[in-house]
Amino acid sequence: MDTTPGEDLSSPLAPLQTSYLLAVPVAQTTVANGDADTLPELLPAPQNNANGNNHGNGTNNNNGTNNGQPIVVEDHNGGVTCVAFSPDGRFVASGSEDTTIIFYDAANGHVLHKMEEHSEPIWSIAFSPDSTRLASGASDGMALVWELDQATVAAVLDGHSGVVQTIAYSPDGSKLVTSSVDFTVRVWDAITGTLIHRMADHRAVVMSAVFSPDARWVASCGADYQAKIWNAETGALHHTLAEHTGVVWSVAFSPDGRKVVTGSDDTTSRIWNAETGEELVTLREHTGPVWSVSFSPNGKYVLSASNDATIKIRDALTGERLHAFDRHDTLVNAAVFSRNGKYVASSAGSNAVMVWKLEDGSHFPPMEGHQDKVTGIRFSPVGDRIVSCSDDGSVRIWTLPREVVEEVEPAVT
Repeated sequence: MDTTPGEDLSSPLAPLQTSYLLAVPVAQTTVANGDADTLPELLPAPQNNANGNNHGNGTNNNNGTNNGQPIVVEDHNGGVTCVAFSPDGRFVASGSEDTTIIFYDAANGHVLHKMEEHSEPIWSIAFSPDSTRLASGASDGMALVWELDQATVAAVLDGHSGVVQTIAYSPDGSKLVTSSVDFTVRVWDAITGTLIHRMADHRAVVMSAVFSPDARWVASCGADYQAKIWNAETGALHHTLAEHTGVVWSVAFSPDGRKVVTGSDDTTSRIWNAETGEELVTLREHTGPVWSVSFSPNGKYVLSASNDATIKIRDALTGERLHAFDRHDTLVNAAVFSRNGKYVASSAGSNAVMVWKLEDGSHFPPMEGHQDKVTGIRFSPVGDRIVSCSDDGSVRIWTLPREVVEEVEPAVT
């Protein structure tokens, strides 16, 4: 899902709360029994930790990065759920269980703005392609668009009746798409906040929704074991992708928009023809739920990150496995390709961030320092840095090893 400008991809597991993970077995049984209407109650948002926790102390430990130490920012008062670099690479934003969004200077970690209009935890953020606005989705059912120069609310996207799981911009920045526990996907005017389409064919919580690179389609996935492809212009359902036998956690388009990959609780990833809805390849080998999937920037490879503590890289055409990255000791909740496609960064239920070389499957030393599980990661647009966020309340900006920095190149075409 690294193909849409401005999209926050830490997740999705970015929007997947710990309480969701604990409730999944019960929710799966509920769906199987045909009682999907109760899923919003079974999959609750976590409680706001803004009052009465020990996260964060409002400090900026700017150690620089020349000595290999990250810039550490600890201005949240709760676990940090999502993080993003601006497309121009100048800024970082983070969202937290403390209901706030913080906007930083990416060069030094200095806090530029703290935005406090949401009343419940933030689960997803996305920069506009021109880096002037930020969109956010939260447990209060609201999505907001912020003007970043003054940190003011420019638009209110009001309509969801439950947690906003994910939010993403269209490639040209004119629209936003949101997914929610209210079983709907919605497309909005990104400038005015006007609702354009309400897509309501899912029968359970919608885990994620993204635009295709050409903005023709929206893909969504949900706890009803299905992924769906919608016409972004009309809001009409184009295809239902219904071969999975478990919650579909993640969905992503290929860079050319012709394919979709999905990752599911059933331990498989599947590649589909976006135009026809035909399943092209079933990717097996994982022994646990697949939380995160994406195509490489050149479209040749597919990445899947799993509860089985591994990341697998496959040939997107044949499904053949190229690498299995297995140095994490607990579930891998997020993995992303670098923009040049040469590296993969991953985070897990542990405290470390890993960076892997796609060429030979080797990895750099773990990036350690977080005091609780890492919940999100993102490469900078250039690819020389990584930002990570954690349940420890901190955001860390890491400069990658010299080998990576010296070979930073434009995106693969």
